[in-house]
Amino acid sequence: MSMQPGLRSDRRAGLDGLRGIAALIVVLHHSLLTLPWFADRANLGLLGPKNHFKLSVHNLFEYTPLHMFYGGTEAVMIFFVLSGYVLVNSVSRDPLASYVRLRLLRLYAPIFVAVTLSGGLVLFFSRKALVGGSWWMNSHAIKFTLADLRDIC
Repeated sequence: MSMQPGLRSDRRAGLDGLRGIAALIVVLHHSLLTLPWFADRANLGLLGPKNHFKLSVHNLFEYTPLHMFYGGTEAVMIFFVLSGYVLVNSVSRDPLASYVRLRLLRLYAPIFVAVTLSGGLVLFFSRKALVGGSWWMNSHAIKFTLADLRDIC
């Protein structure tokens, strides 16, 4: 078994790759939710009946294995199951104090940066409901101010 640079011998690159693919599918799914035709079909109340298949591009992606390329809900489940396995494997191998110390910088620094960047984007770019916009985008068109941030803290 050849080792890739930077990977420890007990890492399973295949599981890391599968988690990466699942994360990309989730990003694709959320990107597609900005499109009204996709968001309406993804909304559970608007899917076609399962026992009647009419040949169309939408149905080919919705009711065939092609669904795996944008199945966000399924990809989230796969990601969390694999992450739980990797987490338990790491904690059982290393002492807990060592594990926590190594993860704090690796995980919480990017989280802090992402939350700060997201908060800035929400504050500086207004979001308005658009006529003809997807229900998903319009449901996230809320006004957020610094006062709201103060209430959270």
